[in-house]
Parts: sequence; structure tokens; C-alpha cells
Amino acid sequence: MLSHPSVSVITPVFNGELFLNEAIISIRNQSFREWEMIIVDDGSTDSSYKIAKQWQQIDSRLMVIHQENLGAAIARNEGIRLAKGKYLAFLDADDSSFANRLRLQFDFLEKRSDFNICGGAIEVFEPNNTYRVIRYQSDFRMIRCLPIFNSPFATSTVLIRKSILDNGFTFEKEFEPAEDYNLWSKLVEKFKGVNLNNVLTRYRIHHHQITNRKVETLCLNSDRVRARNLNKINISASFEELALHHIISLQRNEELRPRINLVDQWLRKLNQSNQTNSIYPEFAFRLLLGQRWFSLCASIKGKKTLTWPVFWQSNMSKSGIEWYLLYNLRIVR
Repeated sequence: MLSHPSVSVITPVFNGELFLNEAIISIRNQSFREWEMIIVDDGSTDSSYKIAKQWQQIDSRLMVIHQENLGAAIARNEGIRLAKGKYLAFLDADDSSFANRLRLQFDFLEKRSDFNICGGAIEVFEPNNTYRVIRYQSDFRMIRCLPIFNSPFATSTVLIRKSILDNGFTFEKEFEPAEDYNLWSKLVEKFKGVNLNNVLTRYRIHHHQITNRKVETLCLNSDRVRARNLNKINISASFEELALHHIISLQRNEELRPRINLVDQWLRKLNQSNQTNSIYPEFAFRLLLGQRWFSLCASIKGKKTLTWPVFWQSNMSKSGIEWYLLYNLRIVR
């Protein structure tokens, strides 16, 4: 192990023998060399621990820890506890990082001391061997607002200053498998974050991943995070309101179309509550709501003559147009 690595890469693994080699190789191939990789085996019953130990024999920058099956949150926290780096990078065992990932993020945070969290775009690898790129919001004001709906970062792209976790921030087991959404939501309240436009990580979708096996729990715990964020703007959402907010968050527009008037009312309620309570940056929050409103109305096919009058009659129409123009012009105010 390096005595003073700049970056500690933390990888929890549970029965990840199919993809763990690729994750480790992707870190060993980084153009940035001053790293350590801490692999926390979370009670695997397959050959994950053996694979990790074999790599440790090859490369002393790897540290391999075994624990009983306590979950990804505790495994990540253990990796954080052992980390020696100034920065912490997160990489799930079924994902892999592109070779310039750590260099790009390290250089950015070294130059920009006002930022503490750096994510980036992901290349999604589908089971049918197709790829698509997802880019996350880059503006720190929008990132501050995003947790009202979703996580502002893809966890396997995140690099953070270790020092910001000194105030008791941890991955909380009770929020698994949305423990990362919960933590990022709390951190962006206090620290500035950015997502680089560079594709940093290949995110693999497969039938064995935890989020696929625990979809119901993921939805419930994600909604707990959303409800907490709604409470901050003084909205105690009813069961029906939270269900609607959940669908808006996931942008399941097919389900929202019959409820377009309810969506309009809900988005206007969010905007008014934030204006009253001044929790999120006003322009960025309004822009985020406008994006949801514009995307919904624009997605309704075959009924445009009915949809656009509803769009223009809403107070959210201005925000929707602002979002459309700014997004297409690549301008952030």
C-alpha cells in the first residue's frame, strides 16, 4: 500500500465474481497513479474474496477486507474508515472506470477548492450489449436542487474530499439500497458539487445487481429521502401527493399524462413553497420544475392540440421555456 495515496478508491462487493476483475483492472489502468483501492467483501459466498486477494498479491496498492454480510452502506463506511487518501472515489464492483477518470477529477478538485464533490457522466451497458450515455446536471445550483427528485450523482463516478465526511456524514444502512442518494442529498446542502461532462464510468445493468433485487425497498427508501426534502420547503406530502411526486421524479410520463392537471398543480405548489421558505436557489429550482413540466407536455403524442393549451395556461410554462432555451443553448445562469 502507498503510505500517502492521494485517492482512496472504495469498492464494496457481494457475490460479484462475474465483474470484479474488470472493476479492479479499470483502476489499475488509471493514468493517475497515486491511488489505493480498498475492496470490502461483504460476506460473499462466491469467489469474490479470493479474486480480490489474488489481485492484492499482484498489486500492493490494493487492500482487501472481509466482513460478514452487513450491507453496502456499512461496507462503504468501513472503506472510508480505512482510507488514507485526501480524496475518496467510489466504484461499485460491477462497474468500471475509464482510464482518465481519476486524473480528470483530481485535477478539477485540486484547482477548484470551492468544490468538494465531483461526479460525471456514465456509459450505461445494457444486457443486450448496447450502450447509452447519461450526463448529469453540471451546474452546482441545479445539483443543490436535484435531490427533491433524484440523486444528483451516479455513485460510481463520485470523487469527494474526505474531510467533508468528518462532521458525521455516513452511508446509513436504514436507507439501503438508496443509501447513496440519502448521503449525496445531505452533502449538497452544505457543499458545492459538480458533474463533469466527461464519461467517467461504465455502469452495468444486469439481473444480479442489488437494485434489481430490491426494487420495492429502493422505491420506498428513495421516497423517504424525497419526503424529507419536501419537508424542508414545508410540504408534508400526503400518500397521494408522494405517489405523484415519485412518478414525476422518475419521469414516467406515460403514467402522468392522464394527470397532467394534477402535475401542474403539484409543481406550482413546490415552486410557491420554495419561494416562501427560500431553501433552494430560486431560479435553479424553478428551472428544474420547468424541465419536468416541459418534458411531460412535449412527450404527449397525438393530443398536442389538447396538451399545449394546458402547458401555456400554467404558471410553469415560463420556467419550461426557460429550461428549454437554456438547455439547448448550453447556458447556465
